[in-house]
Amino acid sequence: MEAQELNFHYYYDEESELWLLPQEMCQLGGCDTEILEFTKEEEAHKKAVELTKQGKTTKVGFPCPECYEDYLNG
Repeated sequence: MEAQELNFHYYYDEESELWLLPQEMCQLGGCDTEILEFTKEEEAHKKAVELTKQGKTTKVGFPCPECYEDYLNG
């Protein structure tokens, strides 16, 4: 399954040296939340394929703590 066909994106985070696959997005700032971590790109891709085949998609979830704090102090 090609990346453009997946319902989930994943990416490499240089700071943590991990592949990250967010399952939700913050409803205020669009930040990635509910993140799964993998040591190999192949693992992240496999999980993205699995979740897509299950009919799941990235959900818009609750605000992340940082965006919520910004919202309150706006």
